[in-house]
Amino acid sequence: MRDAMLSAAGQLDLKPLESTVSYLGDQATAVGANKNRRRTDFLNRSVYLPVIRNDLPEVFDVFDFTNPQTCTGMRPETMVATQGLFMLNDPSVMAAAEALATTT
Repeated sequence: MRDAMLSAAGQLDLKPLESTVSYLGDQATAVGANKNRRRTDFLNRSVYLPVIRNDLPEVFDVFDFTNPQTCTGMRPETMVATQGLFMLNDPSVMAAAEALATTT
């Protein structure tokens, strides 16, 4: 869904990223203090976003992301109010909507 929004807005960058966690240093491996938050504002495909087991993005909770410490073959489908509220209020969704509106 994220990739579709970015693509419709003309913002999706299809190039693979070299690293989305290099700026975190030791924090990416849970060593040391958690001084930096992991970023999720990359315009590349969602498959390149980092999944740091001890620092998951809040959006993962909204859309029932599976436990990254276990293997899950199939997740249950859910539709709850928090997902709709996310789509109405998240800054990344608003930015994609504004970009789509200015390109048309």
